[in-house]
Amino acid sequence: MIVVSPALELLAVAEAVARDDQVLVGRWVAEGLVGKPTPEALARWEQGSEDVGVTVVVQPFVLFQERVASSSTSTCAPIS
Repeated sequence: MIVVSPALELLAVAEAVARDDQVLVGRWVAEGLVGKPTPEALARWEQGSEDVGVTVVVQPFVLFQERVASSSTSTCAPIS
């Protein structure tokens, strides 16, 4: 799963991934706007009983974005 910050448009990120736009996606990763889910975010989503976000599949990737950021804590961890 790749987490997309609410600061970005999910479909714009999906399009950049589909086009393999390494420069743009790399910039978002470097800025912490796109990355792996943090352990805290995973725990929060697992505990929630409601729909927490939107998912877009760009094979082989699954992009996820929270509907509303529940805190100021980032949901993205660096991609290594």
